[in-house]
Amino acid sequence: MSEANILQALESSTEAVLGTMFFADALPGSGECPIQNGVRAALEFHGMQPGRFTLEVSLEAAREIAANFLGLTPAELSQGQTCDVIREMANMVCGSVVSILERDSTFDLAAPCILPEPSAVTSGHVFRRSFAIDGGGLEVCLELYPDSSR
Repeated sequence: MSEANILQALESSTEAVLGTMFFADALPGSGECPIQNGVRAALEFHGMQPGRFTLEVSLEAAREIAANFLGLTPAELSQGQTCDVIREMANMVCGSVVSILERDSTFDLAAPCILPEPSAVTSGHVFRRSFAIDGGGLEVCLELYPDSSR
């Protein structure tokens, strides 16, 4: 897998999932955009190349995304509903990315969880894409573990 292929998979999967499932436009950014007061979700995956996928979205954007997905207004949402939707969004984007990258193999996705604070990269190769979306920013990160982590 080349770096360009991985970054393209992150970008196209994020744009497609946000557009079709959450009715939101994701405009690729030029680099990392620090997200203040964000909601973070992560999940690990196992297959030919194991790793971890992390998604971070600004709080206002997370509420907009959750409202769109659930057919509610942001004012009607609970914090739990917002977190549930962001976990599901991480699951969908990660599944799409891994499906593109591991097209001819099987893989398993762990259950996504909400992270209370940004997590440090543990090891491996890291690939990031940032996006501007209504209400703020979104960053996706794919960390591929080295062979010894299998």
